[in-house]
Amino acid sequence: MDSELLLIGLFQNLVDHGFRLGVRDYADALLALRNGVGTLQRERLLWLCRTLWARNEEEITWLERLFREFPKPSAEELARWRPQNICDDDQAASTQGSPSLKLGGGPAKGEEIPELRFQSSAQSGTALPRAILPAGAAEPFVYTSRPPISLRSLVICWRRFRRSQRVGPRMEIDIAATIQEKCRNGILHTPVFSAARQNQARVLVLADASASMSPFAAFFRVLEESLAESRLCWSRLLYFENVPSEVLYETESFLRPVDLGVLLRDNPGAPLMVISDAGAARGRSNRKRVKGTHEFLSLVSSTWYPVVWVNPMPRFRWTGTSAEQIARLSQLSMLELNEDGMLAAVDVLRGLKHSA
Repeated sequence: MDSELLLIGLFQNLVDHGFRLGVRDYADALLALRNGVGTLQRERLLWLCRTLWARNEEEITWLERLFREFPKPSAEELARWRPQNICDDDQAASTQGSPSLKLGGGPAKGEEIPELRFQSSAQSGTALPRAILPAGAAEPFVYTSRPPISLRSLVICWRRFRRSQRVGPRMEIDIAATIQEKCRNGILHTPVFSAARQNQARVLVLADASASMSPFAAFFRVLEESLAESRLCWSRLLYFENVPSEVLYETESFLRPVDLGVLLRDNPGAPLMVISDAGAARGRSNRKRVKGTHEFLSLVSSTWYPVVWVNPMPRFRWTGTSAEQIARLSQLSMLELNEDGMLAAVDVLRGLKHSA
């Protein structure tokens, strides 16, 4: 119990200081604690957090510093956070008979159970009634929308995309070439140097900022930030409305146009990712949209390849819509917008074939 209480305080402290963590990271650590990993000692808890939450040496150092600065909760704080009706000794449990645990979900003794009422849902367009429940003071309210993929998961996906090449000045000793030079001449005057390996992976991302994609506007901001932290050699995020055309835009509000011909000329061979519902959000099949998408892909697929299409709508929603027809086009692979889908999409950009 003490380790779990310390974990939630530590997790919140790391997030407040800008550490990239999500609910899934906390759930993984909590599950490990409940299975006996990282308990009893602060050093064990530090090892657990470092193993689960740190991805490189810089994050390890940062996490350790914040962990050392985080104070251990006092006995009063632990008592305040523990459920009040859980008895700590057998004597207290015996006086109560069978102890009841109040977990905060049901009414306490003597409280009046609220009456459950229903109202018509004619305004919402559905035939089902909707329950009217009083808002609880302690009930959390999520005011902001949650992106389908966290920033941390997106960054991890992008960092799988690597095309290492030796570029730049010759700063690293080439051991194999140095040995060959020694064997060839018998005398080694100077080691043989070579350029360092650097990631030369490049990607162009086109995002649909039309009205049907407005629920995913928050994801675009996370996507833009993830590309900045991706360590790719080059990346660019541009926007379009419904169907990519000869003019793309640098902002979601379709400002600062960019000519498609200039992009094709300046970025040959760049892999292309398109993010759009392709008509699945509204559940419609639009022949004009399918034709326009096919024409665009025919225009760019000889210069930008491979092409992967990431759809934020689940696959079962594609049936009978324009998305189903676009997914059948030979120039692209269409995947769902989730963690597994993004990992598969990055593999397609790397040149690996995707099996539907």
